[in-house]
Amino acid sequence: DVTVRGLVNWTYFQRPAIAPRKRWKASMTSTANAKDASKSQSVSSVLVFGGSDGDGSTESYYNDLWRLELFYSRKNHQFDFQWKRLGGGLAPKSIGTTCDTSEQATWPCGRRAHSSALMGKYMIIFGGKGWDGKVLGDTWGWDIEKERFFQVPSSFPGEKRKGHSAVAYSDSDGDHMVVFGGRHNSKRYYNDVWQLSRKRSGKWEWKKLADNDPHADTNQAKPTPRNHHTAVYYQGDMIVYGGRSDHSLYKNHEGIWRFSLTTLTWKRVDTANKMIRPDSRMEHCSDTYFEDMIVFAGQGSNGLRRNDIWKFSLRTNQWKILEANDCHQYSEAQTATIIGISVLLLSIVLCLYRSYLNSRSGYTRIY
Repeated sequence: DVTVRGLVNWTYFQRPAIAPRKRWKASMTSTANAKDASKSQSVSSVLVFGGSDGDGSTESYYNDLWRLELFYSRKNHQFDFQWKRLGGGLAPKSIGTTCDTSEQATWPCGRRAHSSALMGKYMIIFGGKGWDGKVLGDTWGWDIEKERFFQVPSSFPGEKRKGHSAVAYSDSDGDHMVVFGGRHNSKRYYNDVWQLSRKRSGKWEWKKLADNDPHADTNQAKPTPRNHHTAVYYQGDMIVYGGRSDHSLYKNHEGIWRFSLTTLTWKRVDTANKMIRPDSRMEHCSDTYFEDMIVFAGQGSNGLRRNDIWKFSLRTNQWKILEANDCHQYSEAQTATIIGISVLLLSIVLCLYRSYLNSRSGYTRIY
């Protein structure tokens, strides 16, 4: 809970008996808030879909959908919550089957690193990496009122992707979802912009808003191709922060970019000299809070996990730290590298020591 003054208050919830399994790269979509006058409490909910429990050949993918209902008592000033499973489960791994969408499918296949956003009364799921290892480009809608999935009747005309972002907004023409970036593999990253619209007439349509530009590093006119960034919607703009452009070197980004959904142009906004700013990162989370964007956690370019909280003013374009990082955990890849180097150094030391013992009079020359 972040107060108007920027004070952070953490509340820990014990895991209940009915809850999703642990996972990562799932999607979370906040739905509309409501008030229950009879119980004197505010009620909001979050939809959680998919994800996986690891990052390798033994990982399990999920296509289950859960609703997290959050309750806040105005009388006691306390939070409470409950989970409800809406369908789906552990994705199958049958030999000879794939995650390709068929016209007869009524539920999206298990996936991770997809996106989700709320378009009107529909939660829209797009793309990701399927349980069969293939990158996806399908689009699904969850009808919140009828509680059922359907395939969106408009095929995505761009390249399939994972690790992208999606924001939603509404105007006089209808409801829209804007997708930015992502990657197909370790060498193919994107910085194009696409929009899915549902017109007031009920027609669904995909269209491109900005082309992919792999040379954005040199012209500085738009953000570089990336994935595992975040994006939020604010007053007609899509705000993009962070992300990664190199799978092996963890080349993360620190800049904040605005994409105008009116002029379809980019502008970097965090350019003030000597600005206090967070370290570059990926796999963090961001959300809007009044005129601010709140950023939590992520993984830095050095491989360290983070749990700090920052606030970026969307009005003044200035950063402010709300809670400092006190997490010093390396990622699995970084830990493996450190262990490997340590074993190598230990082997060299033992080899030299054995040579010394054999010579009895000092080091021998090693060829």
